[in-house]
Amino acid sequence: MLLTPELEISFHQRYNPDGSSLRKAQLRMVDMLMWFDEVMRKHGVEWFLEGGSLLGAVRHKGFIPWDDDIDVGIHVKDVERVRDIFMNEKHPQYVFQCAETDPYCFYMWDTLRDTKSKYVHSQHKMIVLEKLKKYRGVQIDIFPFDNHVNMKVNNILRYKEWGKTTIRILGDSRCAMWLAWALHKIQLVLFSVARLLTKKKNYWTNAYGTGTGKGYFYPDGTLFPTSRVFFEGHEFPAPHDVDMFLRCHYGDYMQLPDDAEYNHHQLSDIEIW
Repeated sequence: MLLTPELEISFHQRYNPDGSSLRKAQLRMVDMLMWFDEVMRKHGVEWFLEGGSLLGAVRHKGFIPWDDDIDVGIHVKDVERVRDIFMNEKHPQYVFQCAETDPYCFYMWDTLRDTKSKYVHSQHKMIVLEKLKKYRGVQIDIFPFDNHVNMKVNNILRYKEWGKTTIRILGDSRCAMWLAWALHKIQLVLFSVARLLTKKKNYWTNAYGTGTGKGYFYPDGTLFPTSRVFFEGHEFPAPHDVDMFLRCHYGDYMQLPDDAEYNHHQLSDIEIW
């Protein structure tokens, strides 16, 4: 089913009407994205909208009506640089979430978080993991992309995400948290070693540890140099070949998804103040 103006209005009324918690959260994340873009331009670091955010920009000219975060991509070589930049660039409300600022986050990638909001999860396993985090507000996920990834090796090393799995099995006692932290660090080291041993590919994908088991593959020339798209009335960077990126990721991306994908993060609410 293709999107029509009537369906767009219907989706807006159903999922993110003006004044709803989701719409307030989306507008907060647009402000976060504008600051993120300002900092990245200041330091000359390339980035681009990706995933559902890029799809939203093309299909909806902004957020997919039911989307509750923003996805951006960077070159894997810029991960440490971006981390250093945002550890020094301070904002009164937005914080950079990584191993140094939130040691029990157990993400394989870094995020920018809002400190005046909170995701409310409906799944018990997510509730357990979320309460360990220092920052739980609406977020921009910063995914590194790489052309030195062997997916078979990636899927073996990434299996079960050791830190998260430890907490799910053993709970959140001090001993379990220490073990989870140690296993998470070991897994990250193994990903770094795997990259050093992997030959350059003729495609790009999510860096070791950060993608899904399925994997999405983008031919050389798809990501860089970046182009521009409009998102929520503002112009932001996008992959060089937006159509190719979205076709590799979603197939026929102008088709609307099944109802099951309309709340894929399984949230019950977003608190925002």
